[in-house]
Amino acid sequence: MKKEYRDYTIVILTALLSRFLVAFLSTNRLDIAEYYRWAMGLQYGLTTAFYRMPNLDYPPLQLPILFFNGWLINNVTLAGNHPFFIIKLFPILMDVVASVLVFNIVKNRTNDRNGLIAALAYALNPALLINTAWWGQTDGLIMFFAIVICWLTEKKRLKSAAAACALAALTKIQGLFILPILGLELLRNKNPKTIALSAVIFLAVFFTGLSPFFAHSGVWGIVERIYFAAAEMRPIASLRAFNLLAFLGGSNVPDSGTPFGGPFTFFIIGVTLTALVAAGFIVYYLTRKRPNIWLGLAMIFYSIFMLMPRMHERYMIYVIPLFLIPAFTTPVKKMALALKALLASASVVIFVNHAILMWGVANQPTRHLWIDAFEQFVQIGAGVSVALYVAVCFVYLKYSDSSFHYL
Repeated sequence: MKKEYRDYTIVILTALLSRFLVAFLSTNRLDIAEYYRWAMGLQYGLTTAFYRMPNLDYPPLQLPILFFNGWLINNVTLAGNHPFFIIKLFPILMDVVASVLVFNIVKNRTNDRNGLIAALAYALNPALLINTAWWGQTDGLIMFFAIVICWLTEKKRLKSAAAACALAALTKIQGLFILPILGLELLRNKNPKTIALSAVIFLAVFFTGLSPFFAHSGVWGIVERIYFAAAEMRPIASLRAFNLLAFLGGSNVPDSGTPFGGPFTFFIIGVTLTALVAAGFIVYYLTRKRPNIWLGLAMIFYSIFMLMPRMHERYMIYVIPLFLIPAFTTPVKKMALALKALLASASVVIFVNHAILMWGVANQPTRHLWIDAFEQFVQIGAGVSVALYVAVCFVYLKYSDSSFHYL
């Protein structure tokens, strides 16, 4: 077997088998039982799904996947015996594809050995394993799109990146978090035709994806249902996310509450800090000669997670590939070491944030025994995450400019 094919085989088998093992060992029902109900409900029709299923709040590109999962469970004996594993199957496969993408990008910029190490670091990352294979979440889809969009943007294929951004937004609401980096690159491009065409392509792909549901829900109705109503469902300062608002005492607390008294609620604090950081980031990014796209998107994801209200514990996970790829492709040793240290630290924090929630859910019958200690642990973890965020900001400001280009 040629060395290149051997490396691909190692990456694919490692990513696939590690996830299969974890998926079969897990007994979690949190969220995945809801996905199962959606998959079964979709067997009665796709285009009427939002009209018939009031709890369905995922964007439309998830629906064909869930429909196919339901079909497999209903029609294939082996699949019917393992319904939750079937629900996890597509996110697992997307993690495998993302591992191959990491391998390709890193090996093409450095060498095969570096590409293999980076791909295995991604495939075996404990935070990704607990998110996809244990829990059955779909955050790996956004990481896949983040990799693709950063790669396309670096290649100046901005119109293709706009189409990919629309697909990401149609897959998961958090896909919209990728849009600012494309917008900034379009502004840096300074080509009105490219900006206009990219905007048209994004809107065309986005509304084409929504159009099958217009007949039953209306144009604004489907947009409001998926992208606005979902954010209003749980007006909590921090949904046990290890972020700044949790550190200030906002874990599982209404965002209308206040940590200091007076008019400054968790919501106002979070939105104000996000706006200030966003303004500073935009000025910094647009005044750089050649800003690092991967680290720029990592800062967007991380800042939203750390500062905004209503964040879930999972939303920090998107920084993993955005730290990993520049960590293994920069020729600057200090930058590589700093990014690898941040990658390792962030992976541990994300894993613990996932694990503590899963442990709490598994111990619901004894909730009164663990809830106080649990919330204290969330606040401690949030403090660690705040310190890590400060370190990430420092590394970004030090290493993101054009002088630290890739091989």
